Amino acid sequence: MSDDQGQVQLMNRHGVGDAFGLIVHHDLATMLTWIPVVRADSDIEGVHQVRVALRRMRAAASVFSKAMPQGILTQWTEEMRWMA
Repeated sequence: MSDDQGQVQLMNRHGVGDAFGLIVHHDLATMLTWIPVVRADSDIEGVHQVRVALRRMRAAASVFSKAMPQGILTQWTEEMRWMA
């Protein structure tokens, strides 16, 4: 399984919410790709890639924090911190 999921392509037409959504969607898709590997306990790379995806989503939440609803982001980032 490749860990190269490509990059998120943001355009000038994307607003802040759209940009955040695209980034999180990309990282969530990456994480979900690796979950079966983690569950099968077949390759430690799966755990690494899931943790990387979680860290990237937390970083996106931090970068976009002033533009997003705080109540949602706070709970979301706390849950991701616990999982990572």
